[in-house]
Amino acid sequence: MATDITLANLVLAPDNESFVPIGPLYLISSLEEGGYNVDFRDYQLNSFKDPLTPESILTFLEDSSDVVGISCIFNMLPSVLMAVDELKKRHPEKKIILGGPGPTGVAEHILRHFSSVDVVVKGEGEKTIVELLNRLDRDLRNVRGICYRDGNRVRVNPPQERIKELDILPAYHRIKIREYANVGIMTSRGCPYRCSFCEVSPLWGHTNYQRSIENVLEELSLLRDRYGIESIRFCDDTFVLSRKRVLEFCSEIRKEKLDISWACMGRVNLMDRELMREMCRAGCMGVQYGVESGSNRVLQKINKGFTKQMAKDVIKKSVEYFEHVISTFIWGFPFESMEDFYETIFFMSSIAEAGSKIKFFLLSPSPLSQLYRDYKDNLRFSEELCSELVWKGYDNFITKKKISAMIRAYPEIFPDFYYIDSENIHKKYRLLKNSELTG
Repeated sequence: MATDITLANLVLAPDNESFVPIGPLYLISSLEEGGYNVDFRDYQLNSFKDPLTPESILTFLEDSSDVVGISCIFNMLPSVLMAVDELKKRHPEKKIILGGPGPTGVAEHILRHFSSVDVVVKGEGEKTIVELLNRLDRDLRNVRGICYRDGNRVRVNPPQERIKELDILPAYHRIKIREYANVGIMTSRGCPYRCSFCEVSPLWGHTNYQRSIENVLEELSLLRDRYGIESIRFCDDTFVLSRKRVLEFCSEIRKEKLDISWACMGRVNLMDRELMREMCRAGCMGVQYGVESGSNRVLQKINKGFTKQMAKDVIKKSVEYFEHVISTFIWGFPFESMEDFYETIFFMSSIAEAGSKIKFFLLSPSPLSQLYRDYKDNLRFSEELCSELVWKGYDNFITKKKISAMIRAYPEIFPDFYYIDSENIHKKYRLLKNSELTG
């Protein structure tokens, strides 16, 4: 059977921590149901010495279909765009479709500056990709959820309706699951919270839709019984949004005697001792919290909805029930004073003493976030500060320079590689570098 589309997951696995590509596997399920034959390739499993070079990506895409769909996140986007430019020069007949978190928020800018890209799928892709392939050689004006080039014009179609019925299983039959270090599954999409630094909530329209518990249990049973998976991570942006649903899930997983351990994203203001106890009894081994700051003033300004004392209380309880507790923090908010910064450092130390692992990151101004809209005129680029985002441990000097030049040339496409200029940001970075606290 002829291949209809090459679907490439162009993601790099940090420190060999590859994840089962859950998003592309959902796309494959939809495409196969729609009658399409998919050639799937996962860049996480590559063995290239220099994986960020466009040449490596071009080799990876050799002998691809005339329709190439690429899913990526922001840190691969510069390399991807350089590679597809060359791919289009060599094969002008190919249709290049981009999707995933990286291109979604900057779709129009990509199409204006990179003629090699034909279409960008924005947001949820399962329904859109099938509709797009059905009409790819015809008028695309009726395909919702895409941005595309129409001659010399860039057209933005109305958004695709959210998929409310999420009971679909990923195409696990298309991968060798044991090649991956981690297995993650999704039980819901979207977040109703409005944290000002985050683009997840606006990406999903501030609305959460959930799979049925029966469908989730079916997937867990499949992973355990057919593939021998004993540990998974729930990839929901906030797994504990519905307390009632989590308690029902925990009850069902125990009733079904599903001997599988799991981890998830929690939220400080949604956790309590009873919920932790039931999650633990149902096999939960780890919880991650986005705490973000140790300053109540900053927490209020970024709309977190809790105080640092609430965070400390919940984390202290969590370590009683869960083997792994992770707390993430962000530095570099434009309104973060040195006093706020020191408060965060001291607070992280107290959280670590309580038993939580700490991760600390520079603020990345994602293009769909409120902070980006408010401060986009204050973006600055620094190879030193950018290094944590894209090429930590990567030594190819020529490729670094090429990527840096592209990032500088198109700040509207690559804001995630920039920082928001503010007083004392370089002083903060020097302090963190000396203390080895940067994540």
